[in-house]
Amino acid sequence: MSLIAANSRAEILEFTKNWDLEFRKARMVSCRRALLKSLKDGGSTTAEETEKISATLTALANAVTFDLIAINKCFRGEASDSIKALEYIKVMEGEIAEFVRACEATVI
Repeated sequence: MSLIAANSRAEILEFTKNWDLEFRKARMVSCRRALLKSLKDGGSTTAEETEKISATLTALANAVTFDLIAINKCFRGEASDSIKALEYIKVMEGEIAEFVRACEATVI
């Protein structure tokens, strides 16, 4: 958020790109895959339940991508919209928290 407060356009654009690669893809997608593999190997859920969990986790990871794109768009070109970017960050925080809760609920 300090990048937004400083209106550091280039850094914000780089941050959103890197976060999609390093956090969303490397962490969220890897977590989803490992969790689903564990469920399939362990046989603790039905195929239907596993598919529902997969769909939920995929939707949340995709939502984070769209939030990052929206934040990025807030700082492209000449315009900047810090207020809108902060709104997207709040939404993204909620989606990440929901992803974590969904993973925790599945493991427990």
